Amino acid sequence: MDHKSDPTENLEVNGATEEEIEFLRGERVGLNHYRGRRVELNAFTSDQFIEWLEQKLDEHGVTKVIPDAATLEHAYRRAAGHKRCRAILERAVAEVDAYAAGVKVPKGLRKRVQAELDREPGQSWDSAIESLLPPAKLDK
Repeated sequence: MDHKSDPTENLEVNGATEEEIEFLRGERVGLNHYRGRRVELNAFTSDQFIEWLEQKLDEHGVTKVIPDAATLEHAYRRAAGHKRCRAILERAVAEVDAYAAGVKVPKGLRKRVQAELDREPGQSWDSAIESLLPPAKLDK
């Protein structure tokens, strides 16, 4: 990476060590030009990046944050609702699959689908099938 001026001051202001400045600034290639090196995080392997990141978090004393009581209560209730919803959906899917397996398929379905497509050519064949179904009924 070519610098049109000496990047030392900027690197110092941003907390670079002498060793880091030496590495990043690189060599002088003209009156006030430097050919430095770039450092890119994507040069790390995944494992190297995680190790580097965890080291930096430790260096700066970063720890997990546990939110205040109101936030925790809200999150707990939300999680309980999501868990209940998943259980209800799993049961509903099983019921729907059992219902669908027992539905009687009408004879001449291909002709009926073709007639529906002739009536409304812009629709897909699976939309045509759905339009042939009677209204859905829910058990109480």
